[in-house]
Amino acid sequence: MITLSFEHHFKATPERVWNALWDDANYQQWMEAFSVQSRALTDWQLGSKVYFITTEGDGMESEIGEIIPNQRIAFHHLHQLKKGEIVTTGPTWNGYKEIYTLTETETGTHLHMTLETLDHYADYFREVFPKAFAIVQHIAEQPEKTLTVTTAIPAPLEKVWNAFTQPEHVVHWNQASPDWHCPKAEGVLEVGQKFTYTMAAKDGSVAFDLVGIYDEIEPMQFLRYHFEDHRQITVSFDVMGDTVYVTQTFQPENIHPHNLQKMGWQCILEALKGYLSS
Repeated sequence: MITLSFEHHFKATPERVWNALWDDANYQQWMEAFSVQSRALTDWQLGSKVYFITTEGDGMESEIGEIIPNQRIAFHHLHQLKKGEIVTTGPTWNGYKEIYTLTETETGTHLHMTLETLDHYADYFREVFPKAFAIVQHIAEQPEKTLTVTTAIPAPLEKVWNAFTQPEHVVHWNQASPDWHCPKAEGVLEVGQKFTYTMAAKDGSVAFDLVGIYDEIEPMQFLRYHFEDHRQITVSFDVMGDTVYVTQTFQPENIHPHNLQKMGWQCILEALKGYLSS
């Protein structure tokens, strides 16, 4: 085993760098430096599993051993995967760590990253990680185009899909806080068709209709739709073991701070998880 260390400076806040690293769409973008289409499937909670996995099911099953959002995250690599199955032969990364530390500076953010790896991968990583962090820098120093929220739901895929897409279920979970609710939902799950969700304060003080139009549907896999203001949203449903990872990537609006928007969208996904767990 060998431990590699990398340093990089960004002219961006730690929050922007964190988003550039771990937002689903951004992660897929900087992983192109490794010439792979890879995602990080997790709910970003301490102790949770992380699947760094390609479309073919190759990658790593890991665990979040430490997380302080916008500051530090440590991954403990548990098992190497091949086509979704644990690799039991040959040299593997089992037990190795990968740690990212962000420190705010007067001019932006300093990244320190350490990686424990097999000796024969060292030269490859020394060459590729600087290229990957250059992509992260480009993402972090540009205006944020998308935000991502994710939750991990221990339920059958069909049940999760139906709860997310069928209006009779949507009314039970589609709220960002306990003082709001969704008294009415209607729509047709077909490309080109609309859905309308009424979002309302429970005290009756305010209400509005959220209208979306479906652009692409892959049943129990993927949704893409847009709002009337043309903002695009994608939703993916990924299954690992007995858990469904629901990931929403959305274009933020220009009125509210991005962190508040992300918090609201995350709360809605957690309400979906709570509904399916009840």
